[in-house]
Amino acid sequence: AENIDWTFFRENTEDLYALGSQGINVTDDLAIDFRLITTQGSERLIEAAFANASPHQFIGRGMKVSKENIIGLVEAVQIFVEEDEEAETKRYNEMCQQVVDALIEVPGLEATVEHDDYNYLVPHALLTFTTEWRGPSRDDVFDAMVDGDPPIYLSNINNPDELAVDPLNLDDEELEIVIRRLHEVLLD
Repeated sequence: AENIDWTFFRENTEDLYALGSQGINVTDDLAIDFRLITTQGSERLIEAAFANASPHQFIGRGMKVSKENIIGLVEAVQIFVEEDEEAETKRYNEMCQQVVDALIEVPGLEATVEHDDYNYLVPHALLTFTTEWRGPSRDDVFDAMVDGDPPIYLSNINNPDELAVDPLNLDDEELEIVIRRLHEVLLD
């Protein structure tokens, strides 16, 4: 992957470095070798990687400590790089618009699609409880959605009069369930 700042940490006082090749040839196509790995050496390596990790909790993870993890990380980066962000954003906008269209005529509730560089990095269907709202409070709506079956967690990170539907991990069938449940909670 291009334009990615990678930092790799590896132990060179243990493992195969410490013992050299002390292997045994069992057959022509099978050999066994020995590795020196201690708890202290592993902790030193993990602490060094963690100390040099990104200070931003949402940017990178500094705890990939085995070949298997590195292979998984490389695969995840390749998948990420190959994503079509424009197509995904369009899909999320369409999903949010479905929520807005389903709730636009609810008195006292303002439903909009929001997408910006700070609060809504992917489009969200924002529900604002205006002063004309006469139904359950925002917190009661949030709790009723969580307590229902299935539990649905709405985003409530900004204004105390707002809730949002984040489409990031929803498929079309789940979106229909969210809309139906919102109707039930808001209008019953």
